Amino acid sequence: MQIDIIKRDLLLATRSKGDWVMGVIFFAVFLALAVIALGNDSALLRQIAPAIVWLAFLMSALLSFGQIFTQDYEDGTLAQILIFQQSPLKIVSAKFIAYIITALMPLWFAIPLAGLMFNLTIDVIAGLMLSVLIGLPAIAAYGIFASALTVVKGASGVLIVLICAPFLMPVLIFGISAVDIYTVEGLWSAPYKALFGLSLIACATALPAASASIKTGFE
Repeated sequence: MQIDIIKRDLLLATRSKGDWVMGVIFFAVFLALAVIALGNDSALLRQIAPAIVWLAFLMSALLSFGQIFTQDYEDGTLAQILIFQQSPLKIVSAKFIAYIITALMPLWFAIPLAGLMFNLTIDVIAGLMLSVLIGLPAIAAYGIFASALTVVKGASGVLIVLICAPFLMPVLIFGISAVDIYTVEGLWSAPYKALFGLSLIACATALPAASASIKTGFE
């Protein structure tokens, strides 16, 4: 069942007429506006580029959190899966994997282009991509949790942002710190270990909480 849900989400993404590209477009527009706002100070841009890219990535992800379960809820697919006594945790796990593939990975592959925009070195781009990659599970898990918590109530995107912001703030802080220290200490520095721990904690807590929320919402 999990594989079927993942395949279905991947198929819907390919048939969505480019809807999945909207996150990448927002990511690019956010970075372009940041460059325009900060002017032509190349030294300043290189210095704060990791923070800008991380913030653009999180903002782009936040835009898509509300859509993770919405379509399945509105067309009755989610209710049908639960009626056939499928484990909510299996559904959440499948949506977690599908969301990373369809929404977050396109953004991740766009990071090298962002690095070139800010004239970053190869080492800094590598550190940035690694930090985001390690933080991806945490971002996706909290997005799944927020979406599951609000989908039945039909809550707005503002509520999703308020739910996710406290959880994503440590990910953002350690992600930026990891990039800054990558060229000195490499992948085994403390910020990367902290990011890895945050992702493990997110998967261990947010996914079961999302499962419980969906189960409770349909009772």
